[in-house]
Amino acid sequence: MGLIKHGGVVPGDTGKLAEKTVNVEPHNPHKSPHYGTMFDCNNCHHRHEKAENFFLKCHKFDFIVP
Repeated sequence: MGLIKHGGVVPGDTGKLAEKTVNVEPHNPHKSPHYGTMFDCNNCHHRHEKAENFFLKCHKFDFIVP
């Protein structure tokens, strides 16, 4: 099975994903001060359920999660 690319980023390449979202305000959702770039994607992005803004549990980041 080959890798599926999402927006030009291979799943698992979290450093490159964080580079693509470096200008997202108020904070880069793919580079956490708590977890760096190692935060599990599945916390926000779900295959068969609606995506969620995991960070709302503790922060007031108004991210739109695709």
